[in-house]
Amino acid sequence: MKVIGKSGAEFVLADDLRKLAVGLVNENPNELGHIDHRRIVFIRTSDNKGKWFGKTWFLNAPHTILPWLAYERLYKNNLMSDAPVDTKMAEFLDELLTVTYIVALNDTAFEQFDDDEALKAKQERNVLLHELLHIPPDMDGIRKHDLEDFADLVRKFGPDWSQGIYNEDEGMTS
Repeated sequence: MKVIGKSGAEFVLADDLRKLAVGLVNENPNELGHIDHRRIVFIRTSDNKGKWFGKTWFLNAPHTILPWLAYERLYKNNLMSDAPVDTKMAEFLDELLTVTYIVALNDTAFEQFDDDEALKAKQERNVLLHELLHIPPDMDGIRKHDLEDFADLVRKFGPDWSQGIYNEDEGMTS
């Protein structure tokens, strides 16, 4: 599924980012253990106008009505029935109706690392980690960029990590 934004940027659902996020949650339970990946839509974009690597959006009211709208349309178009819901359908509806975050990586920003696939993968992983850290423990709202956030990044990765230059030790801090 692909959506084109006003600026011409493409937005595509990204299951590879979901798998990476699940791994990051498992590797960092103290910092990310509260995250329910089923409540997050992961996307990749190609936004040539933006210099950003990643973004996290919190979907609060009225945006959270969009999954209910999708459900209503499925039902009205006879794509769902009144029959008892099977387990797979129940899981689908639970995921559809409880989306509260969108996490996006901008593939265009990562093109500068195309000559080094390992470094590019590391950059994507670390940007995704950074974006997940914006999700607070109650998964209600968003942790803004602040001094504490930037201090965590510098401690973990070093001051030049966005250019692909890392500290030797990259352990998570609590």
